[in-house]
Amino acid sequence: MRLLASLLLIAAAPALAGVEGVYRLEGVREAASGLELTADGRFRYGLSYGALDEAGEGRWVRDGDRILLTTEPAWTPPAFEPVSAARSAEFPLRVQVTGPDGSRMGWPVDVILTYADGTETEGYTQPYGYIPDLPEGTQVTAVKLGLAVFGFVSAPFPVDLARANDLTFRLVPNSLGQPPFTDQPLDIEGDDLVMLRGDARLTYRKQSE
Repeated sequence: MRLLASLLLIAAAPALAGVEGVYRLEGVREAASGLELTADGRFRYGLSYGALDEAGEGRWVRDGDRILLTTEPAWTPPAFEPVSAARSAEFPLRVQVTGPDGSRMGWPVDVILTYADGTETEGYTQPYGYIPDLPEGTQVTAVKLGLAVFGFVSAPFPVDLARANDLTFRLVPNSLGQPPFTDQPLDIEGDDLVMLRGDARLTYRKQSE
């Protein structure tokens, strides 16, 4: 990721009074992240952590002891669209997900099954898709697809296994890979900026102006 690399390669410098500058994520193992705030109210951001890679830019404003980040263009959630639905005697149910170009996905997709009684079970796709172990007569009424690493779950897709049990969907990425910031707060703590994201407390330390 060129953006992330450029943010992380800037040499450390003495702490500065203003909030403008380049910051690096500190204290998170196996994670690399950088943030740049410029005097014209723009920011650049990059994060690489496990399977999650993000890069984006937008505008920032100061609100008291906080910085608020908003990504531009506005973040649009990913989506899944049905591609085909067929009948097969080989399995009770198979769910496959392809990338935008129809190729196999590079990472697992979460599959959440809803049963007639309202209960749910969850699995994930493998190279052959997702084939659950369904007892005979099990009524699946809906399928939801998700990308846990991005915190995304689709709306339910109705299912009628008597008509079709071999289901294929396509991922429409939209803003996938872009940070979903809308007034995302960062607390100013001395020369650090602290972001609370999910269950994580991310501390960004100033490197240069």
